[in-house]
Amino acid sequence: VRARKMRRHALLGVLAAISCARPTTAWDGKCWKCWESFRASLWLPFSEGDIQSRQWAVAAKMAADQFNARNGSIVAEFAEVPPACPFVLSVDVWDTSQGPTVAIKDFTEAYISSGFDDCFYPNFRKPAVIVGPKFSSVAVPLSIVAGANSFDMISPSATSPVLDEAVHSNFVRTIPSDGDGFAEAFCDWCRDQGWTTVGIIAKSDSFR
Repeated sequence: VRARKMRRHALLGVLAAISCARPTTAWDGKCWKCWESFRASLWLPFSEGDIQSRQWAVAAKMAADQFNARNGSIVAEFAEVPPACPFVLSVDVWDTSQGPTVAIKDFTEAYISSGFDDCFYPNFRKPAVIVGPKFSSVAVPLSIVAGANSFDMISPSATSPVLDEAVHSNFVRTIPSDGDGFAEAFCDWCRDQGWTTVGIIAKSDSFR
């Protein structure tokens, strides 16, 4: 039962990311078919052996497949989509394990420098939302590049307060920033545990 609930929450999380995104930037008033599909792009660290990232990717792929099949076995709402609705989901997955420099290079080559028209080359359609990155060290620089090219980004775990700045106006997250009382909450939690001494390791950058 617990595993089923976790899968359901993961699937609903993908839909939450979708609901936060603007309509695809490919729409130009000419290609109405662009409205019939929604492409999300996941940027997560896989090759480091990050099990959670792999689980998120599998959940996202599963969500897209089950939504497209109108399969309500895990998320009942999927089966309630009218049969006549042509809307489908697709998911790209990218590995950010090599750090921000490689992530920006991959992003630029895939979505900015390709030169493909989204409507007439559907296999190269640009995503309507970037899901991730997981770590702030990648999210901070990638958010600037994505925002400058009108891509929206939503992260489930990047907590750096730097991402609250105006230059990252295209960025949203599903958890609080570390600047929103996290330190105070952590101190309260340590006090509740009865701890009198706590060791903290810090680094003055957009941490992982």
